[in-house]
Amino acid sequence: MKKLTATILTAALAFGLMACGSESAEPKKPEAETAPETVQEAEPEGEEDKKVIAVLPQSMAQEFGADVVSAVEKACDSYGYECIVLDPDLDLSTQISMMEDLIVQKVDGCIFSAIDTTSMGAIVEELKNAGIKVVDFDCTVDEGNADASIKSDDYQGGYLAASILMEKVNDPQATIIVYGTSSTIGTGYLRNSGFHAYMEENYPDVTIVETRPSEGAGTRDGCRTWAVDMLTAYPEAKGFFTFYGDGAIGTYFGVKDNGREDITIVGYDASAEQQEIMIADGSGCILQASVAQYPKMMGRMAVETMKELFEGTYTKEGAEDIIYIEPGVLKAEEAENYEEKE
Repeated sequence: MKKLTATILTAALAFGLMACGSESAEPKKPEAETAPETVQEAEPEGEEDKKVIAVLPQSMAQEFGADVVSAVEKACDSYGYECIVLDPDLDLSTQISMMEDLIVQKVDGCIFSAIDTTSMGAIVEELKNAGIKVVDFDCTVDEGNADASIKSDDYQGGYLAASILMEKVNDPQATIIVYGTSSTIGTGYLRNSGFHAYMEENYPDVTIVETRPSEGAGTRDGCRTWAVDMLTAYPEAKGFFTFYGDGAIGTYFGVKDNGREDITIVGYDASAEQQEIMIADGSGCILQASVAQYPKMMGRMAVETMKELFEGTYTKEGAEDIIYIEPGVLKAEEAENYEEKE
């Protein structure tokens, strides 16, 4: 690439933009045979036999996490499972502590998105050793030791984002600002890697400035301030890419604060709020597109896979055996007709 500015600030992200507890009650023993004239009806399954599934998104304050949880709750209800929702609120130690408590509670399953993908393999192993089935989603643990893993194809999503952004920017020598990731966010790394790969293959003369906020990293307000600072430092910039939903919305408002209607933003998660912004602003919205991960589909699939784990009909073949969801895209000109896949 002709120019490459990599200004990765040192501030660590608070969150690092991813199933089943101890064995449930023993199966009922077959009843002793009775005389032909005596008919005994099977007793209904009691509350003590109900599977208990805990779900831990990174944060319920993020629209993506809330959407996954709502789908998990709906799917659990359809299968007769009890669903426990826990919110670590982007705090790694809190998430690990909550997962340790699940062992004491003897839940049957745990569905979670890792706040730190590099360090949570140990707690996953503890859950499994306690007989709890584990499904990780979106931000999956690097060791790949969950019983099942479900995520969007992050590399493909970043590649797709770059192609859409450059189609809109239409300048082979433009300056593009990318929200930087860290080693603890595997999804962000893959999305940015896909973005860079597309640029290197198709726009080698583009200047990419990849940075992250010194304060408020991972938050909407932090990203808003970051966008203002980036446009002050690089007024020639023509586009932004942010690899998570709140980052896209924060960037949108930061660019608006600068009065820059000539900027093109491509974000991630295709949330309902992003769709509302696009509809309100019309086809000329500076938030031109957002890569869709389909969180409701992800949540439903997590519970369906959990059910297969309970029944013994699904077995993960190795760390690289991941259930992928092909990413889609929400575009400003099509926002009114966009529908979330469930």
